[in-house]
Amino acid sequence: MFRQSKAWSYWEKQLEMARPNEDGIYEFDLTIEHGMTMVTTQNDGITPIIDYSPEQLVWTKRDPDFHSKCNKNDTFIDGSENIEKMDQQLSTLIQYDGKHRRVITVNGKSPGDPIVVPLGAKVVIRVRNRLITQAITLHMHGMSMKNRWWNDGVPYVQQCPITPGSVYTYNFIADNPGTHFYHGHMMGDRSMGLLGGFVVIRPDERIEFTTEFGDRIKIGRQNLAILQMFGKILFMNELNGLVIALIRAGPPQAHGPYLGFLRQFSVLVNQKGWHGQDDLKLIPSHLPLPNFATKRGENLLLRLINGGFEQSFYVWIEEHEFWIVAVDGSYVKPKRFDSVLIHPGERYDLLIVSQQNPTRNFFRIIFESFDRFMGNFSTGEDRINVGLANLIYEDQIVGNESQKLGNFSNEVDWDHKKCTNQSNCLILNCPHIDFITRPRNYTCITIDHLENAEMPSNDDAIIFQSQNFPANLFHELMLNVMPSFNRWFYKMPNDIPFFNQGPLERIATKCDKTKCNRSENRCHCFHHFEFTLDNIVQITVATSMNMLHPFHLHGTKFYVLKVGTMEPEYGLNSDVKCADDDCLEMKWSNVSYANGNIPHLKTNPILRDTVMVPHKGYVVIRFRATNAGWFFAHCHMLFHHMDGMAFAYKVDAAPSAPSKMPKPPSNFPRNCAFFDGGVGWDDEDEEEDEAETKNGQSKFGINISMLLLLIGFKILFYFL
Repeated sequence: MFRQSKAWSYWEKQLEMARPNEDGIYEFDLTIEHGMTMVTTQNDGITPIIDYSPEQLVWTKRDPDFHSKCNKNDTFIDGSENIEKMDQQLSTLIQYDGKHRRVITVNGKSPGDPIVVPLGAKVVIRVRNRLITQAITLHMHGMSMKNRWWNDGVPYVQQCPITPGSVYTYNFIADNPGTHFYHGHMMGDRSMGLLGGFVVIRPDERIEFTTEFGDRIKIGRQNLAILQMFGKILFMNELNGLVIALIRAGPPQAHGPYLGFLRQFSVLVNQKGWHGQDDLKLIPSHLPLPNFATKRGENLLLRLINGGFEQSFYVWIEEHEFWIVAVDGSYVKPKRFDSVLIHPGERYDLLIVSQQNPTRNFFRIIFESFDRFMGNFSTGEDRINVGLANLIYEDQIVGNESQKLGNFSNEVDWDHKKCTNQSNCLILNCPHIDFITRPRNYTCITIDHLENAEMPSNDDAIIFQSQNFPANLFHELMLNVMPSFNRWFYKMPNDIPFFNQGPLERIATKCDKTKCNRSENRCHCFHHFEFTLDNIVQITVATSMNMLHPFHLHGTKFYVLKVGTMEPEYGLNSDVKCADDDCLEMKWSNVSYANGNIPHLKTNPILRDTVMVPHKGYVVIRFRATNAGWFFAHCHMLFHHMDGMAFAYKVDAAPSAPSKMPKPPSNFPRNCAFFDGGVGWDDEDEEEDEAETKNGQSKFGINISMLLLLIGFKILFYFL
């Protein structure tokens, strides 16, 4: 069960294991409804609107009287007071970036409370949709849903959407350890705040790690941080201003590749951030930012999640080294970095080494947008968007010092002074080597430089090999991302394929080259693949475009065997090339690479479920298809996913053998309101319909006449 926490708190809460019910089941009730940021709920049910002034360090409450002057407000909290009063008065506040927005809440919070369960736990999540007009689903990002594929949350592939006012229960086993998250999987609900952390703890969870230098680092406490970007609202919409027709790209990017279209407005860490970039850079100590507590010698494991819909972020920590110990929930050999670039859908466990004798009691955690925008056309000056959190040594605080806003220094190491010509800073997960046009004292490496910390099973050992695999045991896909997969734009089926007994075309549009010319049209269809159970699947995701794509695969983890980046002299990596004049598909430049015979594969590759595809480069991933069911894959940039950069895939026994796909429960909803009325027509029904129509028109005419008569009387009485 959930142990409910406050929506707003000065300190970020440490992770805490949930408690099972008396039957040993971890049961959670999630009520999904709309909420407002910068609004509190009083004991009497009144919800006053709150504002915060960084210059004055004051929280104010707007006068609810509609007859009062505009902007009339009263001091609610003096920000220079201690944190106890702020925690008490702001406990129901959803802050976000300090602006007033409509968001989607989970039990009154956004993001929702993190769910923490042990590995192998039986989990029941009961979702109550209290949104007014919006259907939803919930995806457990990182769970494989072994033998329970219908709990994975993909609408019309694995389940029918949860309609407003209804209740839907997910029932699954927590089958993958580590840092994960849950989020909405329909349209823009993730961008509106429908997400939260999901952490699975191993029975042999490591509390100590040995570094590559032989040092032992022990975990003292654990926190979770979900990163989001929050865009400006442009007109009335449900995507926080993400109207594709009104993409607010702003000035162009300062470097070649770009991740997305939208210049983000603010960076959120959990539910806190700030909308004013100038405030963040000039008076950050005046802002209500996330505060992570530590002590001297007590190392902090920060479970970092990019739950945002579009942007990637560099993460820096002032005067602290950190070690990457896990990626997407899987342990890696610890490696020290100065910064990590985290893309949408990815997770990293950062083990932050606390100082024994800190020179001050607080340090900044700095978040910088990957996209660098040209801020000044005449000077060529580029600009990034930033966010901040605080790492505070609570045992260094004297009395009430630093227990209030405004008591920290406003200095922030925006220039990363430790990065010098003599000692370059090491950054993980860059899309290519020469990733910033102007000189920087950085060395950046791709994600495949990390190594797996756990021995693979004998069944998995063959996956790493470079060889010609037998065609009946091996599936190979070459996917070109531009701006869909192989120029097929994914279109949802009308019903769940598993329950369709007839031809798939009855409920879905077939991807047919003879009926849609991909070179001249946007061909929308149910793009999907079929893999034989227990076969090895290799997917090479490449892009000839000047854009990055975080590729997420549902239903399994995969090994990252090779990353090919852009070649400065040639552009597109020379290992791959277009398979046709319009570059609809890709192929290996060297035909001997086909069927798995790719040279220089990693011998100890990491396991992931989300990986960034470099611009003008490629990623080779492999997995064994051991999880029978219908699953999904897509770009984790929300715009791209919504536009059709996705495909479904089915894993089952060979067509000639009996199906081994697990069946959903007998009472599982089987029909997503797909109805074929046929071509027949009953004359009696037609006569009844005509009579009802005439009767309705007559009543409508009477109602309009009465309404006009009442309006006339009201006008007459007004002048009398």
